[in-house]
Amino acid sequence: MPQHKRQPLKLILAVSFLLVIFIAVVGLLNWERAKPAIEPLVGPLFGVAPKLETQEVDDRFGIILTNGMFFQQTLRLVGLPWYMDYSHNPDGIPLGAQKAMKVRTGRLVNTKGVAEAARARPGSYWLIGNEPNAPGQDDVSPESYAQSFHDYVNIIKGADPTAKIVGPEILNFDHTCVGCPGFPAGREWLTGFLRAYQESYGDFPPVDVWSIHTYDLNWERLPLGDAAAQLGELTAFRAYLDTMPQSRNMPIWLTEFSVMWGYDSIRWDEVNGGYRASPVGALNVDHLKGYLITMTDALRMRSAELNVERWFLFATHPYVEDWATAPGGISLVDGAGTDARLSAFGELYRSLAEGRPQGQ
Repeated sequence: MPQHKRQPLKLILAVSFLLVIFIAVVGLLNWERAKPAIEPLVGPLFGVAPKLETQEVDDRFGIILTNGMFFQQTLRLVGLPWYMDYSHNPDGIPLGAQKAMKVRTGRLVNTKGVAEAARARPGSYWLIGNEPNAPGQDDVSPESYAQSFHDYVNIIKGADPTAKIVGPEILNFDHTCVGCPGFPAGREWLTGFLRAYQESYGDFPPVDVWSIHTYDLNWERLPLGDAAAQLGELTAFRAYLDTMPQSRNMPIWLTEFSVMWGYDSIRWDEVNGGYRASPVGALNVDHLKGYLITMTDALRMRSAELNVERWFLFATHPYVEDWATAPGGISLVDGAGTDARLSAFGELYRSLAEGRPQGQ
């Protein structure tokens, strides 16, 4: 090669080498920040699942994911192994994490996918339905739920005999709501389900863990977030289950608890023939923190008495209900991806799971 052509080539090689060194240095300096987002993408290429590193935490504390983007990063931030995301997708679950799988009873579900997920995650807990007694959620009759429950159990257990069945995911037990259209009480709905299942299949439903959601819904007393009222629903549920030999002393999971509206006031505006709620004033952060402390302390103290094995807080990210214009309650994480950070509520919930003493 002529000498005059070698010089530009050497210059290009030198510049390229320096550029590679620069990128490597920058990459090392920023690796700790980039790792949570990069590992989940790179790991599967080499057959390595990302691992969830948790400190010494009370694993009865669980979370509900409301943002699927960078969900592994969210799990790392919160630092708790148990979670659900209202799906039965078995992909990407970090090592060390425990996902409660879920199927809905008020909508069509790919039953082949359910069986495949059960085989992929043997021994998982499967939640059947989501608030079947509540409008806007599964909203199905006890008779319809009994059939769906029976069919899903057969599919799941047929694919994985070690699977555990959790249900029926009712919203509250005795109280419904004040200042809203209302819905069937959990007690009434559950009694109907047990009767329908017995009549159709001649047996008690094969539930391994009983589940309930608790929210106080007295819209005439804001902000919401009455921990005593929610614990009362849980206590009534326990007493009801203990009246039947088939469910006496069986474990309960509180599969959703939180505060629906954490503002001191609310404004309802007519929109397209319906009504939408907007907050008035700022979110009552002190009230919500007090609720979290009171609720989780009581769950810890009464877990043996009520045989409550696990509780899941709603939600990880700000969630806007269909009837609202803004998020109304607790969110554990601000942002997504490498910019995500724990919110004040996220810091508090994690510290509660670690058993650190709190002052209100």
